[in-house]
Amino acid sequence: MSVVLEVRLGRVLRAHRERLKFTRAGLARIARVSASSIERVENGEVSATVETLRRLCAALDLAPWSVMREAWAGHDWAERKRVTREQAADKLLSSHVKRRSYAW
Repeated sequence: MSVVLEVRLGRVLRAHRERLKFTRAGLARIARVSASSIERVENGEVSATVETLRRLCAALDLAPWSVMREAWAGHDWAERKRVTREQAADKLLSSHVKRRSYAW
């Protein structure tokens, strides 16, 4: 995800959290995500993992796709890199395999 989108996603999540009058600590308890992780995502310092985004959206009663759509709104599509389905699948698979350690 580009830095611009990370920042926008963080702003969207922060806006929804503040709309519901949640503190980061309160949201962290509900979503089972650390408050420092929420802070870093909201500030655009890190990309939210799919699981983190899913947990935050569930706690905020939002659909993850709607949050992503809101973050993409107004984004300059010309600067978005085109990726084929095969490239996306390879990237997803390689990142999934790196995070898992299999004991055979």
